[in-house]
Amino acid sequence: MKTIQNNNAFTLVEFLVYLVLSGIVATSIINLFITNSQVHQHQENITTTFQEVRTALSIIAGDIRSAGCDPLKSNTMGFVNDSNDHLDCDSNSIHFTRDITGESDGQAISPDEDICYYLDSDSIIRSDNGDLLVIGDNITNLSFSYFNSDGDDITGEVSSGTYTNIRTVEINITAQSGDADFFTKKANTMSLHTRVKVRNMGL
Repeated sequence: MKTIQNNNAFTLVEFLVYLVLSGIVATSIINLFITNSQVHQHQENITTTFQEVRTALSIIAGDIRSAGCDPLKSNTMGFVNDSNDHLDCDSNSIHFTRDITGESDGQAISPDEDICYYLDSDSIIRSDNGDLLVIGDNITNLSFSYFNSDGDDITGEVSSGTYTNIRTVEINITAQSGDADFFTKKANTMSLHTRVKVRNMGL
């Protein structure tokens, strides 16, 4: 009787080698997928955080632009001094009034008329007649600088309680991503600033 040999069959050793190599390839593919997913999620978090910073800066600038709006010339609108550090005007907060809601009445008692911004922990707070709203998170710095009509920095003067010469306000915001960069293991940071002319002051 003839013995038939099948040279196309796998030996046990070849099969085991195949399993090991397949496992290595599969593990590499899974790890690559996980890494890509983590990088993608991190980039989304960065984009979301920094978009919030841009939005917050735009909101603050828009509000400051109309500070002191006083259609009735009541001389009661403008920047506000307060013993509470969150409710005055200095390098870490800004507080102002404006007569803009509904029919002018010379009072800042309607919504959007008594506005204050300050940093609480890592959140930017917008106070609207005492109603608080978070407009930005993961913030490491919120600061304000004040300038007179000649462009001179009068932040020190303002911090002492003299607000009449404010004509321009500079806003500075620094934020960091909520999680560390996948590669550097450090948080990504972003700083934005803008200057706003306070068009109603000095009229």
